[in-house]
Amino acid sequence: HQGDHGQVAFTLVLRGWLAVLSGDWAEARADLDRALALSRQADDVHLAFTQAMRAMLALVENDRVACRAAGQEARALAETIGELQALRWAEHVLAELEVQEGWAEAAVERLEPLLDRPGLQEYDVTALLPMLAWAYLEQGRLDEASATVAQALARARPGEMRLVLVEALRIQAMIALRQQQWK
Repeated sequence: HQGDHGQVAFTLVLRGWLAVLSGDWAEARADLDRALALSRQADDVHLAFTQAMRAMLALVENDRVACRAAGQEARALAETIGELQALRWAEHVLAELEVQEGWAEAAVERLEPLLDRPGLQEYDVTALLPMLAWAYLEQGRLDEASATVAQALARARPGEMRLVLVEALRIQAMIALRQQQWK
């Protein structure tokens, strides 16, 4: 049944994400390859999430070509079906790739439209904020970088979003170094 394939694929994507975080890239690849096969049988929503996570794995493995290809497929699928969370996942990875490659302006243009919708404070936007702060930093927009990272910290702490906290603190330290605040 297609729904079963989709649920198993998404579970494998989440397990693959945990493997990426723990540095077990071989396990992540195995899970994401299985998820890809299942999601191609299921639907575009599961395929979008699968490809977004495959882009993340490729990024940490420094395979920029594979990262860009998987991220662009994830983005296109998410846009086609109107899946905002999958779009945010894909754009986050593509923005990180752009910042690493020296294209911070493109990363900002990619992320700003995905911020909170009016009247909402969305969980998955909180995860985008450190990346956006980094892109601002690389553009030399220190005030915006500082404000954005402060927003990320303020939103992540109450929800105990530890991965976001770690990333936000890393970016906060980069901002401090750029401002020659050694303490």
